[in-house]
Amino acid sequence: MGLKTEGHWFVDREGNRILLRGVNLGGSSKVPLGGETHLPANFGPNVSFVGRPFPLTEADEHFTRLRHWGFNCLRLLTTWEAIEHSGSGNYDIAYLDYFEKLVEIAGEYGFWIFVDPHQDVWSRATGGDGAPHWLFEKVGMDYRTFDRAEAALTMQGNYPENYPPMSWTSNYNRFATATMFTLFFGGRKFATSLEIDGLNVQDYLQHHYIGAIETLAERLAGFDHVIGFDSMNEPHNGYIGYPDIRDLPKIPIPGKVFSPFEAMQAAAGLSVKVKEYGIKLFNLRPLREVMLNPEGVSIWIDDDMDLWRNEGIWKLTSRNPEVLKPHHFWVENFIFFRDFIRPFAVDYIERLRALRDDWIFFLEGNPVEGKVQWHRSDPRGVVNASHWYDTLTLFTRKFQTLYNVDLEHRRPVLFKRGIRRLFRRQLEDHILDSQQIHGGIPT
Repeated sequence: MGLKTEGHWFVDREGNRILLRGVNLGGSSKVPLGGETHLPANFGPNVSFVGRPFPLTEADEHFTRLRHWGFNCLRLLTTWEAIEHSGSGNYDIAYLDYFEKLVEIAGEYGFWIFVDPHQDVWSRATGGDGAPHWLFEKVGMDYRTFDRAEAALTMQGNYPENYPPMSWTSNYNRFATATMFTLFFGGRKFATSLEIDGLNVQDYLQHHYIGAIETLAERLAGFDHVIGFDSMNEPHNGYIGYPDIRDLPKIPIPGKVFSPFEAMQAAAGLSVKVKEYGIKLFNLRPLREVMLNPEGVSIWIDDDMDLWRNEGIWKLTSRNPEVLKPHHFWVENFIFFRDFIRPFAVDYIERLRALRDDWIFFLEGNPVEGKVQWHRSDPRGVVNASHWYDTLTLFTRKFQTLYNVDLEHRRPVLFKRGIRRLFRRQLEDHILDSQQIHGGIPT
């Protein structure tokens, strides 16, 4: 029942070309039982993801319905936290048992499955899902201060007064998420002073991430209907590639908008005046000035654990911040996927293919950059799984037929014909990327 890739097609064992028609299963897998995002956050050894996305007793009902609707594939979500929430190397055996049984039942209904280790803005502690909370303490941060210091924006800490629709996406530019992604993909280059248990922080984080997914993969290696794994949902570059940490992001999003340097100051307990952006005249524009971290709360467990000050990027003398290395995160001829995601993905694929050599791997980049770049010598049997969004509809929750926004070129797009051309060009770009890899791969 397994599949392989052949050019831009999926092909079964009889040589039939297969169109995968599937769904994400499912959104509830991102949080533990009782961990709905409007409730006070719970972390640690007592949380459980058993029963996410649904109890095994309901599996027949859901799988029957999905097959009746014509679906043949499931992008089955899990999270790093679900597997390793209790601490370093402490895997949740009950959850692994549950996930294995869920996959077994799905196979009885004829579904192909690929597993998606999901994340949104790094973790639940930073307003999304993904990584376990104890990693923050490993790098010196107290995650319980994030909302007050505005190093993250969580629903638990801000709903309903200060949590407008889609505001969670602002966490990609906030200190905690941006720093953790920088460390995960670029710690060896940008945080040379930070070691955990004798490893550079990048090696430590990637070792634990791959180890957790590898532990889950061991349970699934015997199922032919498991066709493979995603590498990571929508990985982000954090601060990697910023030309100057004093500059604002090129593509702002609604809410408070600030530079990496301003985020670093706020994380250290300084109150900083920044601009608040909103949609005005068909585009995102600054609306007013507001204070970032008005309470002056530091996120560091100890002041001497401030890692970017330890890297000599900036210093604080008599409460006056000063930039020392404004171009610290800049990389010449920088392409995030090629230079940082790719080495991680190659290692990830090689580790998991040691368990089963016919697994397919679904590669994603930062949705804003949206480009998968794969070398000729890199592993085969990969899929371009880049994501595409109608960004204006995503943020406004209304489909606009008169206008839209081309965020890449920062300009409005008018009327149905223009919107259709915009969507077509954006989708064609993904196909063109796929055609450059190994003579063509599926998208």
